[in-house]
Amino acid sequence: MKVSIMMAARNAAPYIADAIGSLLRQRDAAALDIVVVNDGSTDGTGDLVRSLALADVRLIDQPPRGVTPTRNVALSAIAPDADFVTVLDADDLMPLGRLARDL
Repeated sequence: MKVSIMMAARNAAPYIADAIGSLLRQRDAAALDIVVVNDGSTDGTGDLVRSLALADVRLIDQPPRGVTPTRNVALSAIAPDADFVTVLDADDLMPLGRLARDL
């Protein structure tokens, strides 16, 4: 089973590594496809995500457009073999076991 997770990010450098880490701890529940769309951040958010160099995380950079267009970009990039799709904001954490419970 594969779950795609959409994450819109704008100037989220202080939080995004923890947010992504909270998702990666859910790997026991399903295969993950994390799509981070960097919405014109000026604080190094995109560079930070790139530095993580994780196979489960794809980064899309774009000029600032706002959260709704950014989520639409993420939605259009969802893996075609994804069984489920969810959203996590770049400054939020997914509690351990949440994905397994949701599924």
